[in-house]
Amino acid sequence: MKDRLSLIETDKSREECGVFGIYLHPDLAHNGIVEMALGCALNNQHRGEESCGVCVSDGYSLWPPIKRMGLIKDLYADYKKEKKEHGGLYGQIAIVHNRYSTTGSSNIENAAPFRFDTNLGVMAVAHNGNITNASQLKAELFKKGVTFSSTTDSEVIGALISTSQGDTWREKISGALEKLEGSFSLIISTTDKLFAARDRHGVRPLSVGSFSADGKKCFAVSSETAALSPLQVEEIYDVAAGELLEINSEGVGHGRFAPKQESSLCGLEIAYLMRPDSSIRKTQMDTVRRFLGGKLAEICPPTSNVDLVTYIPESSRPAAEGYAQKLGLPTATSMIKGRYGTLNGSVRGFINPNEKERQGVARNYHVFDVVKGKDIVLTDDSIIRGNTTRGVIKVLREAGVGKIHLRIIFPPVVGYCPLGTDINEKDFLVAREFGSDISAIAKYIGVDSLGYLNPSQYSLAMSEVLGENVGLCLGCVTGKYPVGKFQIDKLIFEADIK
Repeated sequence: MKDRLSLIETDKSREECGVFGIYLHPDLAHNGIVEMALGCALNNQHRGEESCGVCVSDGYSLWPPIKRMGLIKDLYADYKKEKKEHGGLYGQIAIVHNRYSTTGSSNIENAAPFRFDTNLGVMAVAHNGNITNASQLKAELFKKGVTFSSTTDSEVIGALISTSQGDTWREKISGALEKLEGSFSLIISTTDKLFAARDRHGVRPLSVGSFSADGKKCFAVSSETAALSPLQVEEIYDVAAGELLEINSEGVGHGRFAPKQESSLCGLEIAYLMRPDSSIRKTQMDTVRRFLGGKLAEICPPTSNVDLVTYIPESSRPAAEGYAQKLGLPTATSMIKGRYGTLNGSVRGFINPNEKERQGVARNYHVFDVVKGKDIVLTDDSIIRGNTTRGVIKVLREAGVGKIHLRIIFPPVVGYCPLGTDINEKDFLVAREFGSDISAIAKYIGVDSLGYLNPSQYSLAMSEVLGENVGLCLGCVTGKYPVGKFQIDKLIFEADIK
């Protein structure tokens, strides 16, 4: 696992994890539910590659989670061998978690889902986000005699629910969620129910879809709608900020654990983190990013004539096409990203503490002849640390590209994230280093000009493309967060595990 944590594309921020849950009508329970759940959750794999796990209930018993370090396909391979030898898990409910850590080390003890015994029965918890008062809550739970097997805030959530008062699961869960601060998209399985909840600010995405099988209604919940698509869902509903859903044989029950307020969806989810085929408010990220690219063209056109518009693979392609369309310019793919990474790194965008390896990741980009000798607009979704961007520009220059006008749809990142995106207080952030001096950033990166959407422009564009006002968390670019006090030390629980 150490090698996987060395994966590098250090310009890119990383998000904590993905969650997926499926509820089949009790009459449809079968021993293929693990394959069904993992097959869908595979579409959330980009949200975390450190570890994964699945937990299954047959309506009467909630079995211990099956977990492993690595990818969902690795977990499936293990389960397939086990199924062939001993038979598969029979069930109607399954929840899946894949992890990228923002609180706690990367080890099997921190892999989710987590299973808990309570006075109402057994439950399992899968969580995406970051609980900013987790340290305080854990200290209070210690005083009550609660012990912990991991160093994650996800286990704190489960322990808090387990010790909460309530005569029903809804009361018990609601009472715990009211005490949580920070961000969470949460899926909870009991023996016969599936619950889904989103924090009061709606920082991380969470959607529920309904589908039919043999004429009976079934449901699935996911961090991203792309994981719902294999089920041919009939309706998709974005779980609202502060909402708690209860899914059972009668359908979906809606309730709230926090008063309704404007959401604060993470702005980086939209620019980069979510898959382009995932949607919020029934609008695909591909459509949103094309629109943002068009707005960027209006506000930050190239400062001299260019031959074409291109992009840094792969997530900024829609922005490049939107930019080119707005200005009537041709667009082309300028490079390919090596499928198998480098000897010291990989295709995925994880942090590497080795500066030489950080710089070397750019060698995983290979330039096409179409841009040699050309002046170009180059788009990207964001610049966090600047390492990969600098390296890619160097590769383009060495390949004979002329002027390069770099255009970024997300505003300059100048601060850390306490809400689940891996941007830490001590990270080198190129926009923070050079302040508001865009020309200095451009010189550092090695481009002829640089342009971003600013926070106001980004927010207005989002409201325009979605057709309604949308609340965003842009704390990493404005310093204004929807939460107050918080801890931002990823390993805060390492010293006090008991």
